[in-house]
Amino acid sequence: MKRLLIVFSLILLFLMRFPVDASAFNVPIVAEEATVGNIYWEVQDEDRGTLPNGTKIDLVDLKGKIIDSTVVQEETVFFENIPFGDYIVVVSGDRTKVIPVKLDKSSLDSQHVKQVKVLEELSTNSDTAKTGDATNLYPLILSLSVSGIILAFYKFSYSKEV
Repeated sequence: MKRLLIVFSLILLFLMRFPVDASAFNVPIVAEEATVGNIYWEVQDEDRGTLPNGTKIDLVDLKGKIIDSTVVQEETVFFENIPFGDYIVVVSGDRTKVIPVKLDKSSLDSQHVKQVKVLEELSTNSDTAKTGDATNLYPLILSLSVSGIILAFYKFSYSKEV
């Protein structure tokens, strides 16, 4: 019996060197769909040409609250991590220049759209892990190995006393 436990522990120590596929276990995956996006475009003003660098731009919701502000840099405007919704882009100091903006899943760039599609697929297959990521289970295997060795020595010492 003690030899069997020692052999079992040594086998577990040897197997500890190899990764274990996580899809072998039924691990639920929780996917959250994107709720924010980025607004990026080249600023072109038909009447005056391109807005000059340093021009302050505000992103305002339909209630008139300023959500974010930025400045024109290299003839582009960039707002990051904006919640989906309807907005108005306003050139600061000139409230006559407004641009309506609708931000939703369809306005995400190709990278974000791919991420949303992946998250949608994961949420439909949430009862099994289909990622294929290899996970090392060193702590579990090590604890089983050490437990087996301790148990083997305990059995060995107990059998000598009797």
